[in-house]
Amino acid sequence: MAYTFIRPSYFMQNLTTTKKNDIIKMGRIVLPAGDAPFLWVDVADVGRSIAMVLMNFKSHKNRAYTITGGELLTLGQIVNQLSSHIRRIIRYVSSNLLRFIWTKRKEGTAWGLISVLIMLHILPRVQTPPASNLERVSFRRPGFHVLVRKSIAVLFYQLKVPGNAAPKVIRPPLLHD
Repeated sequence: MAYTFIRPSYFMQNLTTTKKNDIIKMGRIVLPAGDAPFLWVDVADVGRSIAMVLMNFKSHKNRAYTITGGELLTLGQIVNQLSSHIRRIIRYVSSNLLRFIWTKRKEGTAWGLISVLIMLHILPRVQTPPASNLERVSFRRPGFHVLVRKSIAVLFYQLKVPGNAAPKVIRPPLLHD
């Protein structure tokens, strides 16, 4: 049976989905990631890669691709960028494993999601970051600045900061949007 595996790295959209309530309600992100760096990826880049594989399956048959963003950044670095753009202090709290489990259970988080969060944030502490196949598969560079801008816009709207206009984000030249 022919196959192609697509392995995405850490989704930038985690900030506006699974971590959104932590950011909006508590002004913090609590995870057991330490200072582990992540290669943040936009789900749109993953989708483009999958589409390219499906449109030309013969050339991608029986292969595996890791799809990542282009910048290796810690959660602390990402939180600092978001804080400066949405004009609200967000803290990153690197929690030990037991405190993380206790905090998430106290918040009502399901055991399954806690397990996934532990796996996603503990393993990068001991692994070498993967190399990306994004350009080879989709012929595009990772759009890191685009996805930071998207996350900032989504969080700013969701925070509904009174009296502040939406932040002006300078757009760097990129291959795609």
